[in-house]
Amino acid sequence: MIVSDTGPLVAAADRDDQDNRACTDLLTGLHLARRAILVPAPVVAEVGYLLGRAGGAKVEAAFLRSIVQETLTIVDLELADYERMAELVETYADFPLGTTDAAVDHRDRHAGPPPLPRGPAPPCRRLHPAALILVCWAGGKLGWQPG
Repeated sequence: MIVSDTGPLVAAADRDDQDNRACTDLLTGLHLARRAILVPAPVVAEVGYLLGRAGGAKVEAAFLRSIVQETLTIVDLELADYERMAELVETYADFPLGTTDAAVDHRDRHAGPPPLPRGPAPPCRRLHPAALILVCWAGGKLGWQPG
């Protein structure tokens, strides 16, 4: 399983994004390989907001329909998840780490072993050793972040 953050989903949906092709190819490849792409619920809200703001209602609705079509698997959070997220936000306040980032980091450590080999050099800072590959986006680079 793969846990996705906001950046790759927004870039894949926004044809004007400079990284649209790379993100679209990556997410399409994962889908065709029948890899579950987990999306924590806070990511859905953030992606919807950003797509609606940048591309309008049609783009945001297309994203929501991809969820209905089970292209993405939404992960709902439990109360214990929010407690752990609060701890992460406080611990990494200098990062800064927000709610959505904490949800992604927390959920990726609970989903299972890595399904894919190491890809390009890790583009984003990891908070913990993780047993899962995280689709992440930082500094203009897309990549796999293995545990």
